[in-house]
Amino acid sequence: MEIYQQLGNSTQSLRNRTEYGQQNNATTGYAFDGNLSAGANDIRQGEMTAGKNNKITSNPVKISKRSSPPKGFLKIQPTLKKFEDKLKELESEEHSSARPKHELHWDLHRINHQKSRYVYSLYYQRRLIDKQLYLWLLKHRFANGQLIAKWRKQGYETLCCLECIGETVCVCRVPKSVRKTDPDFRCVKCGCRGCASSD
Repeated sequence: MEIYQQLGNSTQSLRNRTEYGQQNNATTGYAFDGNLSAGANDIRQGEMTAGKNNKITSNPVKISKRSSPPKGFLKIQPTLKKFEDKLKELESEEHSSARPKHELHWDLHRINHQKSRYVYSLYYQRRLIDKQLYLWLLKHRFANGQLIAKWRKQGYETLCCLECIGETVCVCRVPKSVRKTDPDFRCVKCGCRGCASSD
């Protein structure tokens, strides 16, 4: 009887630990409220961190003083700072500008694209930075690593953003020679006028 009782206790303990793990997995995730400030933080590659009550908050990346930038960072830092300044201007413009909010979102996507393209060209095309600095820039969210990975694949060399190849492919991915739309066409997601590799 004691042996059966011990086996029963062990089984119940294992079941409790399994249920606890499943509950933790079910309550862990990412959330985005869709406002412009959060979008700017995301484009500035803010880290997603779990806050209290299992809520997700977007915090700007803070580089630790212990994590010194690799050699060569100081040469490109002024250009990266210009991108950051443009994003700050957009954040302040959200509350004062009469421009439609979707156009401000388009500008956020455009700056994110330009900043990632800058880092991409430095490493893969112009060969002006080494692998150590390139990986450091991705680690500290100075560029969108997932978007850069797409640019390296055939057919995605000029992809505008990841949203346009999500669940459905955006019309901006259709070659202009095939697409029959208004000449002033712009993607509703990011404002892209066309990013097919054959254009």
